Amino acid sequence: MPQTFSLRSVALAAALGLTALPVAFADDGAPARAVIQAGTTAQSDAIRAVLTSLNSLFTTSVPAAGNAALLDLFASDFLDGGDDRASVLTTDGLLSTDNIGITFSLTKIISVASDGKSLLAKLSIAWPGNASPVEAPEMQFVLGTDGKWRFWGDRRLGYVEPHSINQRQRATASSAWNYSRWMEFSIDSSTADTVKYVRFSGPGLPAARSFSRLGSVQGIVYGRTADGDFRLVDTSLASLDTSWIPDCATPYYGLNCVDLTTMKSSSRYNVVFYNASYRRIGEVTTMGIPSVPYANDVVATKNTSWFATPKTFRPALRGSIVNGSTVSLTWTLPTSYTMTMENAGVYLRNSATTMNVYKGSWDGALAPRGSSASFGQWTGSVNPTSGNVWLSVKASAGHRFVTSQDWPY
Repeated sequence: MPQTFSLRSVALAAALGLTALPVAFADDGAPARAVIQAGTTAQSDAIRAVLTSLNSLFTTSVPAAGNAALLDLFASDFLDGGDDRASVLTTDGLLSTDNIGITFSLTKIISVASDGKSLLAKLSIAWPGNASPVEAPEMQFVLGTDGKWRFWGDRRLGYVEPHSINQRQRATASSAWNYSRWMEFSIDSSTADTVKYVRFSGPGLPAARSFSRLGSVQGIVYGRTADGDFRLVDTSLASLDTSWIPDCATPYYGLNCVDLTTMKSSSRYNVVFYNASYRRIGEVTTMGIPSVPYANDVVATKNTSWFATPKTFRPALRGSIVNGSTVSLTWTLPTSYTMTMENAGVYLRNSATTMNVYKGSWDGALAPRGSSASFGQWTGSVNPTSGNVWLSVKASAGHRFVTSQDWPY
């Protein structure tokens, strides 16, 4: 899919992340704009006019970054996934030649700020050659003092993408699959350096708990690690070394779990950013989730159509891996051609050496329908005593289908 607004590596179209106007008050009392739930015909017509103007600039070519008509469609304080207007209006973003012929349409206005000066709209976006729209984003618009509506972005300091994860695991090729369900709020590592913690609260997430330095707050908290990634933290703000939130039906991390019986695709979630001093920064916003994980009994019938399956391990046995061995893997792709590979990885270790390598589709290291990967060489003087591989398949509406299997021994 061509890139549009945001340039986050975790998605090809980050501005298409599901976003919404802030709720009247965040669950910790943070002030935010109040909203009403209805738009007027005049507002709908005004947003359609903005989209028509944008479409006209991409009919047969891509406008220049300094095109006055283009600039006038975006608020000067546009902010989307941490990117400002100048960052978005580049050849790596909206101005990619892949976007020639792109068409934005208004589906509906979801909500309007009580002062009438900003609103949230649901859009559809299509590219030439696609029979139907391939994205259905939500986007904020702001009303200028000149009476014009403009794109305003998601108003967040970093790009966040919710994932609904169905995982299957087994020890060997002859073992039965074990299934589990997870949620993830994936926060891109290029989020503004000032952001050290991100909190999410809403249906299915934990009630108020006392977090060190943050006080009594609802939901779950992600903290920034030394390598720039974001991982779940416990109430002492210690990293749990994962970004996946387990189903409370089979909890792995105590109260850091999600009740999937109350999480719905229509649910909204507060997003709050904190700095190194544990103070809120940026705007309090809400976001929707496009889906929830499928029931385990449903995905158990989709092993070949939705999941990738390990096929050939090289070296074939873990005990055959010696210093200098090239480690590689092949797999069988899901039969559904709407499913694409997101990443593939290997984890091997002994008491002295660890090999933890993955290849992703976002940077071209793994083709969307690729079925093999080489992960480099084992550098330990002793063969690994444990290890596994994982294969993550990306589907529509934020779904991920992840396979984990031990390296044969």
